[in-house]
Amino acid sequence: MDKTVKIQIKNIPVSPYKTRLVADLVRNMEVEKALDTLNFLNKKAAVHMKKALVSAIASAKQILGVEAKGLKIAKLTVGEGVKRPGVRFESRGRATRLITRRSHINLELKAK
Repeated sequence: MDKTVKIQIKNIPVSPYKTRLVADLVRNMEVEKALDTLNFLNKKAAVHMKKALVSAIASAKQILGVEAKGLKIAKLTVGEGVKRPGVRFESRGRATRLITRRSHINLELKAK
């Protein structure tokens, strides 16, 4: 039996490009070191990534019975979520299109 836990967090209000920058920093790290890195990172996506990681640790503790010290990030991907169109008003009565991007986080932890 493979000792992994998979978590998916959907529709995070940060663009996938900005979220991937944070994901590249913590990919393939041990869980405790990744949490320390996310605590001191000054990015909006780091808050959401930390919440996903804490949720995955809680699931691993409940499902696998493994503490946080015995976990490592096996796979971390960021996908594109729903795009929400909007309008930005400009001068002379004009309006331009505004697209708000969202992202999905797919996280997989495995026991060492």
